[in-house]
Amino acid sequence: MKIAAIERAPENSPGMVDNDRAILAATAEQLRAMGHNVEFTKTVVSGNSRFDAIIHMSRRKEILKALADTEKCGTRIYNTPQAVERCSRSTFIGILAQKDIPQPTYSIIEGNDAPREGYPMWLKRGDGWSCHSGDVAFVIDHHEAIEAIEEMHKRGIKEIITSPHIVGDIVKFYGVSGSEDTPTFFRFYYPDADKTKFQLEKHNGECRRYPFDKETLQRIAFAAARAIGLDIFGGDCIISPTGEIHIIDINDFPSFKVCRDEAAAAIAKLINSKTEER
Repeated sequence: MKIAAIERAPENSPGMVDNDRAILAATAEQLRAMGHNVEFTKTVVSGNSRFDAIIHMSRRKEILKALADTEKCGTRIYNTPQAVERCSRSTFIGILAQKDIPQPTYSIIEGNDAPREGYPMWLKRGDGWSCHSGDVAFVIDHHEAIEAIEEMHKRGIKEIITSPHIVGDIVKFYGVSGSEDTPTFFRFYYPDADKTKFQLEKHNGECRRYPFDKETLQRIAFAAARAIGLDIFGGDCIISPTGEIHIIDINDFPSFKVCRDEAAAAIAKLINSKTEER
């Protein structure tokens, strides 16, 4: 099969450019070992069906639009452009709410009106993905909230979402959907706050490794991915002291940096199996 691979633009990959490139390169290597022809490209011609499949990490609107047109010609796209667009925070929290998938309680801030109570809390950009350290803010009082909102507005962010701070451990997870011939892939780990994208995990304090049901985490993570339409995904959750799980983020095609080789093999098997079903 002829397969195209499209990298994520640097502006959508703060601090993770090398890791994002590495997982795509590792997946391409696995696909080539299966006998497929993999071509790296920065763009795709709208409606061009010369590829049997396209594996991509792009979040640029123009590329997602071109991929959507190409998908109509019969080319398999991983992840689909529609699923990638649903990873915008204001969209995915609504989808998860409809499916009763556990997550924090969210509300939208109107104008400059910061909440008067409920601190500490999180303020997050609602449109798109977090690509700047100021796209997510941990605030402890009304004054800090006002400052964070003003800063977001200066940067052109019009939609801001607030959620309560939930005490507990941060757990990151990775997943790849399976098919009739390939098993699902799932891994989770406790991140080092000093080595994450914006080091925001430090606000949750020392990791206590509270006990929780690992099968439940996997079930919830895959339920969220299916609801959004993702085959290749990652995300963050909070594990409370009593073992409750709350999904706080989910995204398309993460770097799989702690399990890259295993993930690349799983992604390649998925693409090989599902594309050959056409």
